[in-house]
Amino acid sequence: MRYFKGAIALSPTQDLPLLRQVMYSKYVTQTQLWQFMRHNGYELSRGSFWWRVKRLVDNGFITRRLLPMVHYDAIFAIASAGLVYLVENLGTPYSGPEAGPDARRDGVGVAHALGVNSVHLDLLRSRALVSWENEMEIRCRNELTAGKYAKDYDAIITLSLGGKQLRFALEYERTPKTQTEYERIVSILESERNLDRVLYLACTRHIHSMLKQRLFRIRQRVLIGLASDLPKTEPGDLEVVDAQTMQVYRLVDAP
Repeated sequence: MRYFKGAIALSPTQDLPLLRQVMYSKYVTQTQLWQFMRHNGYELSRGSFWWRVKRLVDNGFITRRLLPMVHYDAIFAIASAGLVYLVENLGTPYSGPEAGPDARRDGVGVAHALGVNSVHLDLLRSRALVSWENEMEIRCRNELTAGKYAKDYDAIITLSLGGKQLRFALEYERTPKTQTEYERIVSILESERNLDRVLYLACTRHIHSMLKQRLFRIRQRVLIGLASDLPKTEPGDLEVVDAQTMQVYRLVDAP
């Protein structure tokens, strides 16, 4: 195998899932990465995890950045050697810069990725999550296959709610967009033919209210909830607003 900084032996049961998680997350905090690895049973010891992360950073497989304006924790992203290992050697689908994502000093895009990670972790902890197709996988599908989604969603999720499995396109809305941008998004969502429901999770109540105004009467089943409610309730009991009718439902009871 070819790497950029010197060959090290990589564990298929621990290094590989860690590198995949970093790549698929785009950006992930040190704590979030530990939580993903622990929840999925790849790491049980914090000491082993810290050693593994440092080793992968030192050998150019992942990058470590400090962006205090975004988060107090260290933030990781996939780097050149990690992409060589995952993409060139293992054939893992990837769509992005050859050297991995480069976090801007102002943190644009990083906070959004961290918010999506938080939603992912909340759903994992609830045990309602059946499957999670991340943005990278969605983008690769949209670039390479005929069965395209209308949009590069933040994720496609399947949840087990009330004895049934429901599939959603997930959008995490952290910052407001212009009315023109929302008009374009409405047009895109109304053209979707591969998914029946879109779940928007707003970062704040202000954005929640704005989404209701911008998506009112959209000709697609769009449900709007608050991301901050997820850690406090079961996913099936999450309060959502139907953008078509402005009716309020529990997620499990939504049309």
